[in-house]
Amino acid sequence: MVHSEDQSGEEGFPIGGASVRLIEREAVKAIWDDGRETQKRDAEAFPKLIARLRSILQTYYPPHLIAVMAGWGLRAGIGPQGVGSRSMISDMSQHHVELLQAISQSLPRAEWGEEPADMVSMQEAIDIVLALPGGFIAVRRELVEEKAEPASATVFALQERLRLHTQMVRNWGGYRSMIEILQRQYAPLDPEIRARKGFGATDVIAVIEATVASIEDQVGERFRLLKEIFRARTIPELVREFFQKFPGVTGDPEKYIGALHADESIEGVRAHLISLADRRLVLNSVAPVASIAKASGLPEEKVREVLDLVSMPEGALSDENPEHFFLTNPVWTKPGIKCQDTYFFALPQTAVSFLNQILQSMFAEVGLKDRADRRRAAFLEEETLRIIGRVLPLAAIKPGAKWCWQGTGYETDVLVVLDRTVLIIECKSASLSPQGLRGAPDRARKHVKELIAEPAAQSARLEHVISLAREGDVPALEVARGLGIDPIEITTVIRISVTLDDLTILSSAERELKAAGWIPNELELPTTLNIADLACVADVLHRPSLFVDYFKRRALLQKTADVVGFELDFLGLYLETNFDVGSTKGHRLVIADMSEEIDRYYRNLEIGHQTEKPAPKLHVYFDAVLRHLETRRPRGWTAMAIDLLSIGNIHNQTECAEAIEKLRRDVSETEPSQEQVNGFVVTPPHSEDAVIVFHAFRRDGLAFEDTAIRRLAAHALEQTGRSRCLFISRMVENWDAAPYSAIGVFRNDR
Repeated sequence: MVHSEDQSGEEGFPIGGASVRLIEREAVKAIWDDGRETQKRDAEAFPKLIARLRSILQTYYPPHLIAVMAGWGLRAGIGPQGVGSRSMISDMSQHHVELLQAISQSLPRAEWGEEPADMVSMQEAIDIVLALPGGFIAVRRELVEEKAEPASATVFALQERLRLHTQMVRNWGGYRSMIEILQRQYAPLDPEIRARKGFGATDVIAVIEATVASIEDQVGERFRLLKEIFRARTIPELVREFFQKFPGVTGDPEKYIGALHADESIEGVRAHLISLADRRLVLNSVAPVASIAKASGLPEEKVREVLDLVSMPEGALSDENPEHFFLTNPVWTKPGIKCQDTYFFALPQTAVSFLNQILQSMFAEVGLKDRADRRRAAFLEEETLRIIGRVLPLAAIKPGAKWCWQGTGYETDVLVVLDRTVLIIECKSASLSPQGLRGAPDRARKHVKELIAEPAAQSARLEHVISLAREGDVPALEVARGLGIDPIEITTVIRISVTLDDLTILSSAERELKAAGWIPNELELPTTLNIADLACVADVLHRPSLFVDYFKRRALLQKTADVVGFELDFLGLYLETNFDVGSTKGHRLVIADMSEEIDRYYRNLEIGHQTEKPAPKLHVYFDAVLRHLETRRPRGWTAMAIDLLSIGNIHNQTECAEAIEKLRRDVSETEPSQEQVNGFVVTPPHSEDAVIVFHAFRRDGLAFEDTAIRRLAAHALEQTGRSRCLFISRMVENWDAAPYSAIGVFRNDR
């Protein structure tokens, strides 16, 4: 059972976890890392766990168990560093409480227990709820291992990726980001939906947002009061404070004190008092309709209509099989329980997680599905343009770029030319269907084709045309120049697919998709990410050189490794390692915990706690070179930045910077001559076609600089067989004034 001390291990009071994706990702990591020893045992225990949990729910009042697990398990502590990274019930996440509520609702109301659970039974229920998802996965894994034929096993593994995502992962962006995206997306449809429904999409959003805030305030105030009470240093002081200040407590504190054993610890008393206090968590989870109406600006009558939309009566799922709730949980779109004229919302944040599905169902109900689909498509392109324009303000950006190739017309949703780099961005607004999310093979394969393969083929087609144009193909030259691209100048092409739904769990499994035959072997997939994650990447990597480098090498990683993680995990991996993760061939790379720092940063922003924005680990010298390139923008500066960063992680950068300093000392002590080259060569491990030369010279050796650089570059190109050489030259006397005196690129063909 959870005790009164801050379980996050940080100073402060708990808050809600509406925007957390980290905890779900940690669950994903644990499952993928799990060994096989306990798999059979967990699979066999699964039905017994469900039966035992139903028995507990028939003995004790289900909303009490739900409220306690949500009240403690979906909250983290706030301390000097802001929001903690762990929930106050270890390993508990939103999907656990959703399962508990669905299983509770599968019992007819007449079978519900009526008394609050005691501490022992509550702990047993917590243990069962935490074990259920693992048991379900174990059952699924048993089926995977029965697939002897490799192709069938690969397809099944892809289905499991989708099922795992559906079962455990919540939120396709940060809490505030999801709310704002949906508001901007659907606001233009409000007049039509209000005319048919009586309230608009933004009204639904406002009511759900106000419900989340109201429940968080009620539960948060409870925790703040408990924290104040539990400052007491002695047992008598603690008990008297509790009986005096905590609402709903009756009885004589002196009798309570007198009944305690002489050796009772203050920790034990706190635990028991928390158990008493937890009985009121049910009341703290009742939606205050009047307050919600005031916050949302809607009449109470309309607020109740919206709450009815996202609630179900007590025992509403009594005809359902509880084992189906892992992949098709009605609680996802109806997280409220309506009890006569009150609404119980222990986890109102679930409505935010599934708000898009709630709104789409509402549009379909009133005959506005096609209109909503068109708006989704238009919004996605508008938002992509806005984000790209903000992060690459000096780029030439062309929306809806039309072009024709071999008699067929095509349109690129967003075409970006920055220096010698082209970004080809395709936007796909279609939604994942419930059948696809459950892993139905035909529907899942269709989603892969429509949302991953088709936009990838479209961007690959234009990349191929640009490549042909660089080689002098006349029709291709006409296409490129018609799009405002000088192909001779282009050295880097980056392809990105942007969606509204989160597809990273599938799109990053490039090798598995090909092995299953779901995409052609010859098709190279671009990075596919949703619009909220694109905004996050642009915000964190707000410098153009870092932004283009991320997407250049992000696509390469998924080609060389079987990666399990989400887009912000990829971003966290980039910040930490610059995608320098060593050899991954033949291994599964589980990165499901790499977003922790990013998640915490955005959660702190939402509560107004100022923390430093996460940033890539860059050596100060490398950072200085990149900033100079971004400021001066010599021809080819984007490719130079990518080549420089291909040196790898902070350790490689530090070794390189130390070698540069040694070069400076050596050159300072040596008389210049025509025979000396005064430099060294670095062959970046994460580039197939670039080599880098670092050169230093004294002012009195300036006349020899050009010759020395050319000799170094020619030697580097010849020895490595690579196609281009980035050179960085520095004058000893001007060492601290600028990170380079000269910078440029030599090519094998020039």
